[in-house]
Amino acid sequence: MKKLMDLSNSVCHVRINGRSGGSGFLLFGKFVLTNGHVIKDIYNESERQLTEKVTVHFSYESLGQVDPGAAVEEVVGFEFSCDVSGHTYDWALLRLCADQELPDVLLTHFSVLPQRGGICIIGHPMDAVKKIDPCLIVPREGLNQVVERHQAEYSQGPIQLVTHQFFDGVKESIRQQPHILLYESCFYYGSSGSPVFDEHCNVVAMHSGGYVYPNGKDDIQSVIEYGYPLSDIMERIVIQMVQRDRFDVLKEYRDSDHAQMVMSNLKNLSCNDEGLKKFFEFFSQVEEPVPMDIGN
Repeated sequence: MKKLMDLSNSVCHVRINGRSGGSGFLLFGKFVLTNGHVIKDIYNESERQLTEKVTVHFSYESLGQVDPGAAVEEVVGFEFSCDVSGHTYDWALLRLCADQELPDVLLTHFSVLPQRGGICIIGHPMDAVKKIDPCLIVPREGLNQVVERHQAEYSQGPIQLVTHQFFDGVKESIRQQPHILLYESCFYYGSSGSPVFDEHCNVVAMHSGGYVYPNGKDDIQSVIEYGYPLSDIMERIVIQMVQRDRFDVLKEYRDSDHAQMVMSNLKNLSCNDEGLKKFFEFFSQVEEPVPMDIGN
């Protein structure tokens, strides 16, 4: 738990004009990762400009705390879309002002998705102070059991506001996204963008949403929650930075421990992609030693 507490210093509250927007975390360099849907309403994608002020707050850990936060200078990468196969992309990479004193980055603690076991999510649910939620991964074969349990509990309530089609839709939606991590968490609104840690305190995913419904008691319930694998997000970030010629971002990313793993995955995609070919040429050049001028 002590290690998680230390890592939590790198988790932030994302605010839009002082209002709660979501959660995020320092990924590498001076770049914060959060969900695309956290900023989609205040981001002009065609002009690549924020229309409102965004700040991130790493030290929001007690009520009434005054924290001016770190200003977001630029959205360097963004996706909030779904491809023809049904795969959803939902991430935003925010560049902070260079003069900010920042905590440690979390990409150095990256790992691949576990299939089972415990996880911990750290974020700011419901605009609250920083919280940690330990929960269990729901394996794919356990999905029907979780959904049917919620449906059975809901059907016993005094007020029926959703139909069985909703629960069937949850199962179908998840089946179309075989790569997402499933779990049952108490993190609802405001926690999108929170890092998900495995049992070894490695970051494996970004918490991104859940399937919520009213339970008839003026409360919101969620059938199941999910996160996108950090490995998938990193590959999308690299591809988009290449397409945008953002080699300044890639230089900072290149120094991270995780870079080599993403590179090996992307090399399989690069044969027919001119942009990725260009990136690997750049990546090779910056790794070559610079000759020294030994003049008299």
